[in-house]
Amino acid sequence: MWKVAPILLAPVMLLGASGPGDTFCTPGPYILFFKKGSDAPRPFHREVMPNVLRNDAYCEGANIVVEGHIDAGEAASLSATRAARVRDYLVKRGVNAKRIRIRDAGATEPRQNNTMPDEGTPNARVEIYWSS
Repeated sequence: MWKVAPILLAPVMLLGASGPGDTFCTPGPYILFFKKGSDAPRPFHREVMPNVLRNDAYCEGANIVVEGHIDAGEAASLSATRAARVRDYLVKRGVNAKRIRIRDAGATEPRQNNTMPDEGTPNARVEIYWSS
């Protein structure tokens, strides 16, 4: 059974935790940002993805949701393409594809309404989180 506990002011899922040294599954989201119009994650993903894989090792039985987002004005198909690239990365590194759900959010859930010229916005992203 999953239990939610506040630790360091952030929600953390406890998987049968009973004392010190127990295993924690943090539900996310882990966020990868993309340059406007691109389906390749920014270089920072090299630091984020190992953390995603480490966390997944503690999230036995939970499904992974890979949610693609675009900025207004980007091609509608780009959010699903971004999510699929992240899914493929996870599968190549041993995550069972049956546990991964793709969600195409498009431009419906922006993080910010302003744009940054030539760089895109925080809206061009993929969010990764775990759900039961």
